[in-house]
Amino acid sequence: MSKIDKDLNAVLDISEPKRTDVLAPIDLSPEKMRSDDTTILDDFDQVRANLDTINKKGVEVFERLAMVAAETEDSRIIESMSKLIDTLTKSNMAALEAHERKKKVIGIDKPTDEASKLQQNITTQNILVGTTDDIINSLRKKNGN
Repeated sequence: MSKIDKDLNAVLDISEPKRTDVLAPIDLSPEKMRSDDTTILDDFDQVRANLDTINKKGVEVFERLAMVAAETEDSRIIESMSKLIDTLTKSNMAALEAHERKKKVIGIDKPTDEASKLQQNITTQNILVGTTDDIINSLRKKNGN
């Protein structure tokens, strides 16, 4: 931070914003690069956490841009908002795709034996709409009388 910035901060009574890590760091060590289920599930969880962070920060930025756009009516800010909406939409879609991929990896979409047994025991019942005379006539025709 330069001397001018420090002086301005002192005059305006503004503290320097704290820097925070937006994304969780990714460990690329060989033991983390294994392809066992736990590591894969951890990776999915980390991807999900990163996408959630991106979405939350994006919403905060969007709210700030909306306030500035309302005050200034600057076309560049409105264009930035449009691009941010597109980026946030893509980020949300990526989160959904990651969720679907995780379900495929852990096998949620596969039918269980119990579910397939229940599916085999389904009975379809037909309902006849009409009078009792219609039923009697239908049975007589079926029996050949």
